[in-house]
Amino acid sequence: MVSTDRGVFVWGGFDAAGLPLADGALFDPSNGSWQRLPATEARDTAAHAAWTGRDVMIVTATGTQRYDPARAVWQAEAPLPLPRGHVLTDQVLGAGGAVIALTRPTADGIPLRPAVFMLRPGARDWRRLPDPPVRFLDGDIVLADDTDVLLYTRPTAERPAAAVGLRHTNDDARWSPLAPPPGIDEQPVATLVGARAGHRTVLWVTNASGAGGFTALDDGERWRRLGPPPIATARQVDALGVGDAVLMWDRQAGAGATLDLTTARWTRLAPSPVATGFPRPAVWNGSSLVTWGGFDGGGALFRVR
Repeated sequence: MVSTDRGVFVWGGFDAAGLPLADGALFDPSNGSWQRLPATEARDTAAHAAWTGRDVMIVTATGTQRYDPARAVWQAEAPLPLPRGHVLTDQVLGAGGAVIALTRPTADGIPLRPAVFMLRPGARDWRRLPDPPVRFLDGDIVLADDTDVLLYTRPTAERPAAAVGLRHTNDDARWSPLAPPPGIDEQPVATLVGARAGHRTVLWVTNASGAGGFTALDDGERWRRLGPPPIATARQVDALGVGDAVLMWDRQAGAGATLDLTTARWTRLAPSPVATGFPRPAVWNGSSLVTWGGFDGGGALFRVR
């Protein structure tokens, strides 16, 4: 599920027999209507969608599909050149008119160096960016904007927390070390999520003890450590850039809060009216928060007035 300039794109899922679907629909938050998408031949249970600003890119380990909402057509793109022994992670995101995808070696529980690829719609091949000089595990995150790719890792028994950044608009781009948020190495981290809002970064760090952890704001010059959002510590969280704010959404509980980056104040959202217990991801579409998913196929719309 991704937000586009024509609504919220929902694709994939499973049928009653548990087989992956190859169709979806576009939801228009302005009038609450659905429009069925044309089917595509791509079927993969581990597909990831990203919005480039013009097209939706569906990336899997076996192929890449591009959907043009303006023309309502699918087109096959170059498949991701997955390195031998690597798997595609869930770190697939749109950035600067392109899609960024991160792969990592398959050694479970052993942090190894990942590979980062970029594809511009219509390009002949994926471009492999320089390999990051850090080791990567599930739960580490990648953030990106029009010019930069940022990679943040959680502390483990085998490694301290680390952060690196790369300017992907430069052909001879190199990764540069960044300061990790203050306090992240103080105790084991259960969840690390983050978002970019302009050229500012917000991370939410929760710890294994079940306490709320903290948030950290990087305004481009220094980190500021802030209190946690006014929602319970969660393992499945969406972090969304919302203009001059960042929104944290707990998929399981159906609760969220926004952080005003000017005042550094949190505001809790009204709870979702749909039943909790199903993880429902959320996207921001201009002035609305749309959450959808779960086994019951339900969702909700929160409109900012």
